[in-house]
Parts: sequence; structure tokens; C-alpha cells
Amino acid sequence: MMKSYLLGLILACCALSVSAMPINFAFDGGSASATGAVGIGSYTGYSGSASLDDGESANFTFGNAAFVGYGDGELSIGVNFISPIFGEESVTGAYEIWSLGFIAGGKFAGGSTIFDYIAGDYVGSAELTLDPFDVKMQCGACFNFDGKITNLGSVNTQEVPEPLSAAFLGLGLLAFGLTRRQRR
Repeated sequence: MMKSYLLGLILACCALSVSAMPINFAFDGGSASATGAVGIGSYTGYSGSASLDDGESANFTFGNAAFVGYGDGELSIGVNFISPIFGEESVTGAYEIWSLGFIAGGKFAGGSTIFDYIAGDYVGSAELTLDPFDVKMQCGACFNFDGKITNLGSVNTQEVPEPLSAAFLGLGLLAFGLTRRQRR
């Protein structure tokens, strides 16, 4: 009899549990713009993707900048998202850089931005974060821009329960009913 109660409780709990759908975050390329730079440079945006549940993060190298010259001001790094949104999200932070081509140094304050998305029946928010760096001196004039994407959370906009949840709830109630009937 205790097994029947336990089975009913487990099935009912399975019916009431809510699981979010993993959201696919994908990006392809990006851009960089700076104030206060004197010199020549280029930025190469990378590609990447990850399926993230609510609260999960994935680390990436979003791009690489090569620069010869001097700069001091604001640096904005854009990431071109292709899923779940279409468009560029940018992170802006203070920077200082110097480079002779074969040796370089610099720092970037990093930062983050929060953006909203719609993915099928789910709406939510995510955060794009770029890590700070402080390089005193290195060989070469290239700097990587590392960071992460965090799925802050999503909500299913459809109010219709999933068939599996309704089935678990029904089985749980049936098990409770049968157990009660067996007692009599």
C-alpha cells in the first residue's frame, strides 16, 4: 500500500515540475569601434553557439583585434547574434593600448549588456559579458576578447499544459484513487 502512495506522489510531482526549454544562442562575427585611437588596426569577429537552459552560461572568444599605434578612450565590441535574436549587441568599456607591432600592451575594462529575446513560445533575457584584461607587455599586437553569454531566464508564453505533464498528473490521481479504493 505504501508503494502505491509513493508511486502516486512521484507521478504527481513529475506532472507539476516545470522545465525550461534550452535556448540556442548563436553569433557570427561582430565589430569594434574605439575613440581616441591613433594608428591602424583590424578586428576579426568569431562564430560560436551554445544551447543554454535558464541560468546557464557558456564561455567564448568573441573576436581578436590587431593594432599598431596608441589608443586611450572607449572601446565598443559588438557581437552579431543570429539566434535567438538577429542583430548586434555591444559592450563598451574604457581601454588603453600601445603597440609597435612586434610587442604590445594594453587593458580593457570589460563590461556587460542585457538583452531580450523571443525563441518560439519562449521570451526571456540574456546577458553578454566581455572579460576585462590587463596585459603589461606581450609579443605580437593581437588581443583576444573573451567573455560569456548567460541565459538569465525564459517564460513559456503558451498557457496550454504539455501532454506528458497532464498524463503524469492523471496517472498520479489514478494511483491515489486505486490506493484509497483498496483500503476499503
